[in-house]
Amino acid sequence: MATGDTRLRLLDAAERLFAEQGFGATSLRAVTSEAGVNIAAVNYHFGSKEALIGAVFARRLEPLNGERRELLERAIDAAPAGCPSVEAVLESLIRPAVDRLGARGGQPSLISGLLGRAHNEQDEQIRALVFEQFESTTRLYCEVLARILPHLDEAELFTRFHFVIGAMASALMDPGRVGEISGGVVDATDMDGIATRLVAFLAAGLNAPAAKLDREAVRARAAK
Repeated sequence: MATGDTRLRLLDAAERLFAEQGFGATSLRAVTSEAGVNIAAVNYHFGSKEALIGAVFARRLEPLNGERRELLERAIDAAPAGCPSVEAVLESLIRPAVDRLGARGGQPSLISGLLGRAHNEQDEQIRALVFEQFESTTRLYCEVLARILPHLDEAELFTRFHFVIGAMASALMDPGRVGEISGGVVDATDMDGIATRLVAFLAAGLNAPAAKLDREAVRARAAK
């Protein structure tokens, strides 16, 4: 078996097992058994379980973030004075995620399941591996949004971008939920329609006036 084939088999097997069983519950021996290779192959290609997990995420997320940056650069180049609309920025962020991570037939994709696992298992090492994949892209988007939303200070902007990511993750990872709560009025399999609504909703939130924080009221509630 070629070296490249062995690495790919390990990544495929790890991706399936991590999504189905979780990161903590999946042993390296289970991965190598699923891949049909010996345990030494993991150490040769990755060095550790943590590095294997990182490689599983990188294989899916690096192309996603590369496409996002390319679309964002196009939107900037096409906009007057290099300031695209908030909607154009969100389109470049959301559409690639819908294409690569979005559910099909109302069921979450494998990589969406992995991201959900990373969030739910609360393993700080794994969460750090995921955050690392998105860090530079997040900074880039916040820099662009800061230029076109000057009424938002840094704290407000980063908070709103956090809300953007949360709403996007929910829409992509559990689209069937909106079909359930709407009693079937919303077609949960229409990911393009969900993305269109998501862009409009999030653009309104980003464009809204800055929140007025009552610090005294916050301190008073905390003191109770």
